Amino acid sequence: MDRIKNNKTIISIIKQKSFILLGMGLGAIFWILESALHAFIFHEGNLINQIVPSNPHELWMRLVITFLFIMFGLYAQYIINKRKRAEKRAEHISQELDQIFNTAADGMRLIDKNHTILRINDTLANLIGINKDEAVGKKCYEIFHGPLCHTNICPLARILNGEELIEFDAEKERNDGLIIPCTVTATSFRDPTGELIGIVEDFKDISERKRAEDALRLERDNLINILSSMEDGVYIVDREYNIQYINSHLKRQFGPVKGKKCYEYFHERREVCPWCKTPHVLAGKTVRWEWYSIKNKKTYDLIDTPLRNPDGTISKLEIFRDITEIKKKEEELEKYKHQLENLVKQRTAQLTAINEQLQQEIVERKKAEEGIKLAYAELTQIFDIIDSGMCVIDKDFNVLRINETLAVLLDINKDKVIGKKCREVFPEYICHSINCPLTSIINGEERTEVYLELQDRNGAKIPCLLTTTAFHDPGGELIGILVNFKDITELKKREEERQKIQKLESLGILAGGIAHDFNNLLTSIMGNLSMAEIFAKSGDDVFEILKGAKKASKQAKKLTHQLLTFSKGGEPIKKLTPISELLINTTSFALSGTKAKCAFSLPDDLWWVEIDEGQIDQVINNLIINADQAMPEGGVVEVGAENVIVNKQDNLPLEDGKYIKISITDQGIGVPEEYLQKIFDPYFTTKQKGSGLGLAITYSIIKKHEGYITLKSGEKVGTTFSIYLPAIEKQIFAMEEVVEEIIDSGKGKILFMDDQQNVRDTVGEMLNYIGYEVEFANDGQEAIELFKNAKESKNPFDAVILDLTVPAGMGGTEAIQRLIEIEPDVKAIVSSGYSNDPVLCEYQQYGFSGIVTKPYEIKELSEILHKVIISGHGVKK
Repeated sequence: MDRIKNNKTIISIIKQKSFILLGMGLGAIFWILESALHAFIFHEGNLINQIVPSNPHELWMRLVITFLFIMFGLYAQYIINKRKRAEKRAEHISQELDQIFNTAADGMRLIDKNHTILRINDTLANLIGINKDEAVGKKCYEIFHGPLCHTNICPLARILNGEELIEFDAEKERNDGLIIPCTVTATSFRDPTGELIGIVEDFKDISERKRAEDALRLERDNLINILSSMEDGVYIVDREYNIQYINSHLKRQFGPVKGKKCYEYFHERREVCPWCKTPHVLAGKTVRWEWYSIKNKKTYDLIDTPLRNPDGTISKLEIFRDITEIKKKEEELEKYKHQLENLVKQRTAQLTAINEQLQQEIVERKKAEEGIKLAYAELTQIFDIIDSGMCVIDKDFNVLRINETLAVLLDINKDKVIGKKCREVFPEYICHSINCPLTSIINGEERTEVYLELQDRNGAKIPCLLTTTAFHDPGGELIGILVNFKDITELKKREEERQKIQKLESLGILAGGIAHDFNNLLTSIMGNLSMAEIFAKSGDDVFEILKGAKKASKQAKKLTHQLLTFSKGGEPIKKLTPISELLINTTSFALSGTKAKCAFSLPDDLWWVEIDEGQIDQVINNLIINADQAMPEGGVVEVGAENVIVNKQDNLPLEDGKYIKISITDQGIGVPEEYLQKIFDPYFTTKQKGSGLGLAITYSIIKKHEGYITLKSGEKVGTTFSIYLPAIEKQIFAMEEVVEEIIDSGKGKILFMDDQQNVRDTVGEMLNYIGYEVEFANDGQEAIELFKNAKESKNPFDAVILDLTVPAGMGGTEAIQRLIEIEPDVKAIVSSGYSNDPVLCEYQQYGFSGIVTKPYEIKELSEILHKVIISGHGVKK
């Protein structure tokens, strides 16, 4: 083994010195050839003598040439060794570059000028999900095909055209379909001489950054949407009183900001308001105050609170709530209070007169001794059977008489309390809860009246009106006191019901006006969105944005429908409906994404109901949301329905007949007893969030459906809402309506009347796009003139669209009658923001051929015009 090792060492040394030995060999060969030449050719002696020449000059010449051969070998060996060291270093550097290239955090690839893939690192191969060895040598557009391939903006094409660095964002699709967002950097790739070989592309995975940006964008959009959709005004001002943000609610009330200071925008002042609360807020305090705006004649409840900015500074956030109507209601309540006080005084006077008359009759009966027993018996009978609890007490507070009604109310034996002091007979909580009215009678008052609550044997509270009246003898001396406990439970219920209805009617007037104006705005918004959606390309970002805006507009359309529930024209548009499907769909949708579950109990033989599906859907949705919010940790919401027959024995405020009873039961915290009578009042709520209108709307809808809603609840025992709806005992099979999304083009001349400029502009663009010529009128009078002139000029209108309501002008109802006088066959379409107006329900009786309710899109407009003009009649929308 040692021998073999030594031989290998010798061979290695020989290889390393090969060029030196070569030089020495060449020198030796030259020496021998030179000696042979002189010996055999020139005959200058024998070969041995010529190998070592005697001529010094010849010897030195051979030595020099041999030395040169050896030096040549040395130099050649030096060059070869230097090249090998360079190659070895280059190989080492190449290995390092390969390792760096393959382990780089970013994906990288090299492409030559002919689009051929030279190299791909492991990161890019894993990112895209390909085999890098199979990809090398193929064209880049075969492996990484994308929208830039074969275009002038291809990174390779741009580098070949002279650019050195290109950076752009792109999305790469993996083999498994996963989309990877990347930042791509392309640079030129040149050889040492500067000759362009191709490009180097670097792919940086920016998925996390994209997700963070999308989350931040979503959070910002949600915040802006929340602030924009608030019914209250919101704005933010900095230390220099510059308005940093203002929501759309305030812009609608006060106009555009245009870089104004807050005191310029709201108060039209040139300097800071002396009552300004901003310094207090910037010092960290929250201030609540009331302000009357001279600019728009409204009263606002303002909340100013500090808002800390990311840089540590503090701005002021102010919330505007319009309380103008609340102030008016307070004034009305004060007026009602005075009226009620006057009514009480009148009633007191009447009762006093009756009492005096009764005393006079008693005196007269005393004079007639023969009729005393009969009169006493009659008085005793009346006293005992009267529905008010009554007792007679002398001026020493001894109980003289007590009737059966009061004995039942107080749960006492009336025979055992005669002669006792009244404080021993009446419960302690009565004597201690009010100033004794008996003492007031003793002190000279003729009559007193106070409200109190009695408790029956089960602890239930009974509202009563306690009236005490003085008894005098013929000489005017006080001889006793009549105490009357009148159960006013039913009277109180009727009064509460009247007040509740009065509140809803007042709220309905406001809601109807808001819904009408909002529908006008939505007509312009939805019309423009539907036009923009036509011109946008499917798949573009702007197309998706338009779809989102259109969806939000449809939600706003539903909101106006809810507001119209309160308006005088908000009667439900009913149709026969099976209730089971509506209950299942609405409940499932309302509870999606919550912790609560639902259990249904819906028999197959349920009767049908004649309802407005949209309004009843809103009722069920409100009750299911309340049930879910009552169970923050989750639970089961039980939804059931059954056929019931109501009669007088049920003590329900309903006509006798057949009803569907819907029950919604939760396992939540329940409703405290003190809130049960207020639960359906407008704006009443026990929640920190919410308007308090949900159950008020529910009550109003059920009332308009000639139904009834009840509530059974208690703290920590859950809540059950029961709804009674009139039922029809028959089955009807409904056919689903298939609506195709087609815009019917048209041709002709249209007269469009609306008092809103933005509505006229938007609808005009839609009509032009459909193919119609259009002329506009601001009100009915102008429409009549245009219609008459067009007919006289032999260029009449093919159809007329009339707005139903025009403030301070002629509306569509009056205008259509005038147009019929001019042209009996006029084809007119009625349009209104009051979607439930009686005219819309019976439009043909008023002379219209069709209707289109605001807000509407271009498809609805094209469809109704096509049916009215081509078919000669309209279809109710």
